[in-house]
Amino acid sequence: QCPSSPDPSYVAFNKPGGLGMVNEVNGKNSLLYMAEKMAGCHLYYCHRLDSPVSGVTIFAKSKAALKAMMREIQSRSVEKVYVARVIGQLPQKIISTDAPLGFDKKHQKAYVDKINGRPSITRVESVSYNQNDNTSLVLCYPLTGRQHQIRAHLNHLQHPIANDVKYGGSVSRVVSITAYHTATTVAPSPSSSLSSSSSPSDELKNKKLLSEFEPYLDPNCPRCSWVIDALSGMIPVDQKPKVLSGIWLHSLRYEFPNLNRTFRAALPPWAEELMSTTDDEKLM
Repeated sequence: QCPSSPDPSYVAFNKPGGLGMVNEVNGKNSLLYMAEKMAGCHLYYCHRLDSPVSGVTIFAKSKAALKAMMREIQSRSVEKVYVARVIGQLPQKIISTDAPLGFDKKHQKAYVDKINGRPSITRVESVSYNQNDNTSLVLCYPLTGRQHQIRAHLNHLQHPIANDVKYGGSVSRVVSITAYHTATTVAPSPSSSLSSSSSPSDELKNKKLLSEFEPYLDPNCPRCSWVIDALSGMIPVDQKPKVLSGIWLHSLRYEFPNLNRTFRAALPPWAEELMSTTDDEKLM
C-alpha cells in the first residue's frame, strides 16, 4: 500500500541523465527500483525517458491511477515541455516539424521515414542563443510520443542536441564523469579534469552520499557491495568506471488538465547557463 500523501495517486522524480528507467537484467540500478525503495511501495511508470535524458518522470501508485493517466496521454490533451541545448541559432522564434518517424530496433535509433513512418509532430521555441559556443536553449513541445522523437526531430531540423552524438551532436561536447566519486560528480564541465586522488572534503561528501544510498542498496547484490566499497574509499579513483552524464535534453514539465495536475522538474545546470532573467517565466 502506497502512502496517500502528498498525492494519493502519483509521485514524480527528477531523473538524472544516464540512469535507465528499468534494468532488464536484475531490476536494480534503475529509476523504477530506486523510486519504489523511496516510496515504499510498488509503482507503475506512466511514461518513459531515454536513459541519457533527465527530468520529471511520473509514477502511478495504483493500476487505476495508471489507467487514468494513460487515457489522458492517449487523448493528447497533455502538454509536455522539454528543454534542450542545441547547435546553432534557430532561423526564427518558433519552428516545427511533422516529419514521420520510423525506428530501427537493431540500432535503437529513430529516423525520418516519409513513406512508412508514424505521424510525429514537434514544436520548438527559441529561448536564448550563446554566440561563444554557438548553442541555443530551446523549449520542445512534442505533440506525439514517438521513441526518440525530440532527438530525431531536432537533428532533422539541423539543430541537433549539442552533445547527443547519436543524433548529430558533437563528440567534443560529451561529458564523462567518474562514477561513485563526488569530486567529479558534483559539478562536471567539459573542461574539467578527472583527479586521481580525493581531498578530505571529497571523502566527507562520499560518506554523505553513501549514507543516502545505502538504505536502497541490496547487501546481497555483488554490484551493490562494490558501490558501497567505492563510496567508502576502498576502490581507487582510477579503477572506477567513467560514465556519460547524459545529453542536454531535460523533461521540464507535464501538465494534465483533466487530472488537474502539473509535474515540474528543476532546470539542469547546462540550461541555467544560457538562461537570462527575461526567460524565467517560460522555464517555470
